[in-house]
Amino acid sequence: MNTDNSLESRIRSWRERADQTLEQWLPQAGVIPGRLHEAMRYSVFNGGKRVRPVLAYAA
Repeated sequence: MNTDNSLESRIRSWRERADQTLEQWLPQAGVIPGRLHEAMRYSVFNGGKRVRPVLAYAA
């Protein structure tokens, strides 16, 4: 169905948008203190954490 593809496309776009925004705000993993920033990035970018941003964009 076309609506399924459209919804999937929108969700993918919103997820990418949220990832780009998070990428801008979070420090890179190599920046001191590196272990802290690596842990921050791991906890944020580890899969399955995009429901809230997608719902916010959908509203």
